[in-house]
Amino acid sequence: MRPNTPHAVFTLEHSVFEGGHFYATSTIRDTLYGLIHCFVAERYISNTSHGASRFLLRQMLAFYHTALVKGEVERDERAWAHVPNLETMDGFKELLTICYLGVLMNVLDFETYSYPGQEPGAALTPKQEQRHMLHDYNAMSLLNRLACTHARGLALDLLEWVECNYELRETIPGESAVIKDMHSVFALAMNRLCLSLMLYKQLAQQQSIEGAPNCTLEAIRMQLGDIFPAEHYLQ
Repeated sequence: MRPNTPHAVFTLEHSVFEGGHFYATSTIRDTLYGLIHCFVAERYISNTSHGASRFLLRQMLAFYHTALVKGEVERDERAWAHVPNLETMDGFKELLTICYLGVLMNVLDFETYSYPGQEPGAALTPKQEQRHMLHDYNAMSLLNRLACTHARGLALDLLEWVECNYELRETIPGESAVIKDMHSVFALAMNRLCLSLMLYKQLAQQQSIEGAPNCTLEAIRMQLGDIFPAEHYLQ
Protein backbone atom coordinates (compact mmCIF):
# COMPACT_ATOMS: atom_id res chain seq x y z
CA MET A 1 0.00 0.00 0.00
CA ARG A 2 1.39 3.40 -0.95
CA PRO A 3 2.04 6.01 1.75
CA ASN A 4 -0.62 8.65 2.41
CA THR A 5 -3.38 6.13 1.65
CA PRO A 6 -6.55 6.25 3.82
CA HIS A 7 -7.14 2.79 5.23
CA ALA A 8 -8.82 0.93 8.05
CA VAL A 9 -8.76 -2.59 9.49
CA PHE A 10 -11.99 -4.52 10.08
CA THR A 11 -12.13 -7.98 11.69
CA LEU A 12 -14.97 -10.31 12.59
CA GLU A 13 -13.35 -11.21 15.89
CA HIS A 14 -10.69 -9.91 18.27
CA SER A 15 -7.36 -10.00 16.47
CA VAL A 16 -3.71 -9.05 16.83
CA PHE A 17 -1.93 -7.73 13.74
CA GLU A 18 1.74 -7.50 12.96
CA GLY A 19 3.08 -5.45 10.07
CA GLY A 20 5.70 -2.99 9.03
CA HIS A 21 6.52 0.10 7.04
CA PHE A 22 9.27 1.03 4.63
CA TYR A 23 10.24 4.10 2.63
CA ALA A 24 10.81 3.99 -1.13
CA THR A 25 12.37 6.61 -3.39
CA SER A 26 9.56 6.18 -5.91
CA THR A 27 6.87 7.12 -3.36
CA ILE A 28 8.77 9.74 -1.35
CA ARG A 29 6.43 12.54 -2.47
CA ASP A 30 3.44 10.67 -1.02
CA THR A 31 5.49 10.16 2.14
CA LEU A 32 5.99 13.92 2.45
CA TYR A 33 2.26 14.57 2.01
CA GLY A 34 1.43 11.93 4.61
CA LEU A 35 3.91 13.34 7.12
CA ILE A 36 2.39 16.79 6.76
CA HIS A 37 -1.15 15.40 7.19
CA CYS A 38 -0.10 13.61 10.39
CA PHE A 39 1.77 16.68 11.64
CA VAL A 40 -1.24 18.99 11.19
CA ALA A 41 -4.12 16.60 11.95
CA GLU A 42 -2.60 13.61 13.71
CA ARG A 43 -5.37 12.94 16.24
CA TYR A 44 -8.01 13.33 13.54
CA ILE A 45 -6.58 10.97 10.90
CA SER A 46 -4.27 8.53 12.70
CA ASN A 47 -4.02 6.45 15.86
CA THR A 48 -0.24 6.70 16.14
CA SER A 49 2.78 8.70 15.02
CA HIS A 50 6.08 7.15 13.98
CA GLY A 51 8.60 9.65 15.26
CA ALA A 52 11.45 7.11 15.19
CA SER A 53 10.98 6.72 11.43
CA ARG A 54 12.59 10.12 10.90
CA PHE A 55 15.91 8.37 11.48
CA LEU A 56 15.28 6.31 8.33
CA LEU A 57 14.57 9.45 6.30
CA ARG A 58 17.81 11.00 7.49
CA GLN A 59 19.63 7.80 6.52
CA MET A 60 18.10 7.96 3.03
CA LEU A 61 19.24 11.56 2.67
CA ALA A 62 22.75 10.65 3.83
CA PHE A 63 22.84 7.78 1.30
CA TYR A 64 21.86 10.08 -1.59
CA HIS A 65 24.53 12.56 -0.49
CA THR A 66 27.14 9.80 -0.30
CA ALA A 67 26.19 8.45 -3.73
CA LEU A 68 25.84 11.73 -5.61
CA VAL A 69 27.96 14.38 -3.92
CA LYS A 70 30.76 12.19 -2.59
CA GLY A 71 30.55 9.71 -5.48
CA GLU A 72 31.17 6.74 -3.20
CA VAL A 73 28.53 4.46 -4.76
CA GLU A 74 29.35 2.99 -8.16
CA ARG A 75 26.68 2.81 -10.84
CA ASP A 76 27.16 -0.94 -11.22
CA GLU A 77 26.46 -1.57 -7.51
CA ARG A 78 23.05 -2.88 -6.42
CA ALA A 79 22.63 0.13 -4.15
CA TRP A 80 22.65 2.49 -7.15
CA ALA A 81 19.13 1.30 -8.06
CA HIS A 82 17.86 3.34 -5.10
CA VAL A 83 19.43 6.61 -6.32
CA PRO A 84 16.98 8.94 -8.12
CA ASN A 85 17.61 9.25 -11.85
CA LEU A 86 18.13 12.98 -12.27
CA GLU A 87 17.84 12.73 -16.05
CA THR A 88 14.08 12.23 -15.60
CA MET A 89 11.58 14.67 -14.13
CA ASP A 90 10.32 12.05 -11.66
CA GLY A 91 13.85 11.46 -10.38
CA PHE A 92 14.44 15.21 -10.09
CA LYS A 93 11.25 15.63 -8.06
CA GLU A 94 12.10 12.67 -5.84
CA LEU A 95 15.49 14.15 -4.93
CA LEU A 96 13.99 17.59 -4.32
CA THR A 97 11.39 16.02 -2.04
CA ILE A 98 13.92 14.21 0.16
CA CYS A 99 15.97 17.44 0.30
CA TYR A 100 12.95 19.45 1.41
CA LEU A 101 12.20 16.80 4.02
CA GLY A 102 15.76 17.21 5.26
CA VAL A 103 15.41 20.98 5.41
CA LEU A 104 12.11 20.74 7.33
CA MET A 105 13.14 17.84 9.56
CA ASN A 106 12.96 19.78 12.83
CA VAL A 107 9.93 21.82 11.70
CA LEU A 108 7.90 18.62 11.28
CA ASP A 109 9.19 17.03 14.50
CA PHE A 110 6.48 16.93 17.17
CA GLU A 111 8.93 17.55 20.03
CA THR A 112 9.92 20.93 18.56
CA TYR A 113 6.72 22.50 19.86
CA SER A 114 6.73 21.27 23.46
CA TYR A 115 8.76 22.32 26.46
CA PRO A 116 10.66 19.48 28.17
CA GLY A 117 8.12 17.51 30.21
CA GLN A 118 5.16 19.53 28.96
CA GLU A 119 1.90 17.60 28.58
CA PRO A 120 -0.31 18.27 25.54
CA GLY A 121 -2.25 21.48 26.12
CA ALA A 122 -0.54 22.25 29.45
CA ALA A 123 0.27 25.91 30.11
CA LEU A 124 3.85 27.07 30.64
CA THR A 125 5.06 29.45 33.30
CA PRO A 126 6.20 32.89 32.05
CA LYS A 127 9.85 31.86 32.47
CA GLN A 128 9.33 28.61 30.58
CA GLU A 129 7.47 30.44 27.83
CA GLN A 130 10.34 32.90 27.49
CA ARG A 131 12.92 30.15 27.21
CA HIS A 132 10.75 28.26 24.73
CA MET A 133 10.06 31.24 22.46
CA LEU A 134 13.31 33.23 22.68
CA HIS A 135 15.80 30.37 22.81
CA ASP A 136 13.83 27.56 21.11
CA TYR A 137 14.26 25.43 24.23
CA ASN A 138 12.11 22.38 23.54
CA ALA A 139 11.65 18.66 24.16
CA MET A 140 14.01 17.52 21.41
CA SER A 141 17.14 15.81 22.67
CA LEU A 142 20.52 17.36 21.86
CA LEU A 143 21.33 14.35 19.66
CA ASN A 144 18.09 14.74 17.71
CA ARG A 145 18.62 18.46 17.21
CA LEU A 146 22.14 17.89 15.94
CA ALA A 147 20.82 15.17 13.61
CA CYS A 148 18.24 17.57 12.18
CA THR A 149 20.90 20.24 11.69
CA HIS A 150 23.15 17.74 9.93
CA ALA A 151 20.27 16.59 7.70
CA ARG A 152 19.52 20.17 6.72
CA GLY A 153 23.17 20.71 5.81
CA LEU A 154 23.23 17.56 3.66
CA ALA A 155 20.02 18.63 1.92
CA LEU A 156 21.31 22.11 1.09
CA ASP A 157 24.60 20.63 -0.10
CA LEU A 158 22.69 18.25 -2.38
CA LEU A 159 20.69 21.11 -3.87
CA GLU A 160 23.90 23.02 -4.60
CA TRP A 161 25.39 19.89 -6.19
CA VAL A 162 22.36 19.49 -8.46
CA GLU A 163 22.66 23.10 -9.59
CA CYS A 164 26.36 22.63 -10.39
CA ASN A 165 25.89 19.38 -12.34
CA TYR A 166 22.53 19.61 -14.11
CA GLU A 167 20.46 21.98 -16.21
CA LEU A 168 16.69 22.14 -16.04
CA ARG A 169 15.23 22.99 -19.44
CA GLU A 170 11.69 24.02 -20.30
CA THR A 171 10.76 22.91 -23.80
CA ILE A 172 8.14 25.01 -25.61
CA PRO A 173 6.88 23.69 -28.98
CA GLY A 174 8.31 25.73 -31.83
CA GLU A 175 10.74 27.63 -29.59
CA SER A 176 14.23 27.09 -28.23
CA ALA A 177 14.53 25.32 -24.89
CA VAL A 178 14.72 27.71 -21.95
CA ILE A 179 17.23 26.93 -19.20
CA LYS A 180 15.56 27.47 -15.83
CA ASP A 181 17.38 29.08 -12.93
CA MET A 182 17.79 26.33 -10.34
CA HIS A 183 17.78 28.72 -7.38
CA SER A 184 14.42 30.08 -8.51
CA VAL A 185 13.00 26.57 -8.96
CA PHE A 186 14.20 25.44 -5.52
CA ALA A 187 13.00 28.62 -3.80
CA LEU A 188 9.57 28.58 -5.47
CA ALA A 189 8.94 24.95 -4.54
CA MET A 190 10.07 25.53 -0.95
CA ASN A 191 7.96 28.68 -0.70
CA ARG A 192 4.85 26.84 -1.88
CA LEU A 193 5.48 23.94 0.48
CA CYS A 194 5.92 26.20 3.52
CA LEU A 195 2.92 28.34 2.59
CA SER A 196 0.76 25.24 2.12
CA LEU A 197 1.86 23.96 5.53
CA MET A 198 0.87 27.22 7.24
CA LEU A 199 -2.47 27.49 5.43
CA TYR A 200 -3.25 23.87 6.30
CA LYS A 201 -2.45 24.51 9.97
CA GLN A 202 -4.61 27.64 9.94
CA LEU A 203 -7.59 25.67 8.60
CA ALA A 204 -7.01 22.91 11.15
CA GLN A 205 -6.93 25.42 14.03
CA GLN A 206 -10.15 27.02 12.83
CA GLN A 207 -11.82 23.60 12.97
CA SER A 208 -10.19 22.62 16.30
CA ILE A 209 -8.33 19.72 14.67
CA GLU A 210 -5.29 18.77 16.73
CA GLY A 211 -1.95 17.71 15.32
CA ALA A 212 1.49 17.93 16.89
CA PRO A 213 0.97 18.65 20.62
CA ASN A 214 1.25 22.32 21.63
CA CYS A 215 1.91 23.36 18.02
CA THR A 216 0.40 26.63 16.80
CA LEU A 217 0.48 28.50 13.52
CA GLU A 218 2.73 31.15 15.05
CA ALA A 219 5.14 28.50 16.33
CA ILE A 220 5.41 27.00 12.82
CA ARG A 221 6.04 30.45 11.36
CA MET A 222 8.82 31.03 13.89
CA GLN A 223 10.47 27.67 13.12
CA LEU A 224 10.34 28.30 9.38
CA GLY A 225 11.94 31.69 9.86
CA ASP A 226 14.86 30.21 11.79
CA ILE A 227 15.99 27.43 9.45
CA PHE A 228 17.83 29.64 6.94
CA PRO A 229 20.28 32.51 7.33
CA ALA A 230 18.74 35.85 6.33
CA GLU A 231 20.89 36.06 3.19
CA HIS A 232 20.16 32.51 1.97
CA TYR A 233 18.24 32.31 -1.31
CA LEU A 234 15.66 29.89 0.17
CA GLN A 235 14.81 32.43 2.88
